[in-house]
Amino acid sequence: GAAVDRADVEAAPLAHACRAHELTGATVLLKGATTVVVGAHGAVYAQADAPALWLAARIEHRLGRHEAVQSLGRELRQRYPQAPQTLALDQGRFDD
Repeated sequence: GAAVDRADVEAAPLAHACRAHELTGATVLLKGATTVVVGAHGAVYAQADAPALWLAARIEHRLGRHEAVQSLGRELRQRYPQAPQTLALDQGRFDD
């Protein structure tokens, strides 16, 4: 297959999830600010809500990717200022 790096996937997550499904036949779950799932018969689901953004921020925090955490945090605060996940972010409770 073709070489794909993180930037490629981040730029076009749905296209890459679909391609991975086509190549493997597996259900593909791609986590990020928007969760993308490609399953049987090409069914596609996407979710970008406070829990998905918070999960992505927690993963990036664990991986030490502070710029990504900051970016996801800005989006979480802007889109969901009253969400419990935003409060956890603001309190630095990444391990809750």
